[in-house]
Amino acid sequence: MPKLQKQSAWKRKGKEYSKWVITLPGSEVEKAGFHEGEELVAIAMHPKTILLVPRHMENPPIKKKMSKKEKAYRDAFLEYQREVMQK
Repeated sequence: MPKLQKQSAWKRKGKEYSKWVITLPGSEVEKAGFHEGEELVAIAMHPKTILLVPRHMENPPIKKKMSKKEKAYRDAFLEYQREVMQK
């Protein structure tokens, strides 16, 4: 089961800075086709939903028949990609 963990990243002038880490089971990483050390883009879809996509991926996978949720994910990714390309 995936877990969200808060980790201490560094301390400076008495203030502690943290980072967030999402741990995933190996089976889910394999299903997604992710590789160790691969850079991922996290897209917050709406509260409690995050889409993780490899940074090198030009377009998200597209099936012939997609659910409304899958179409929303695809559209959000394409919009994000357009924004990044314009910068």
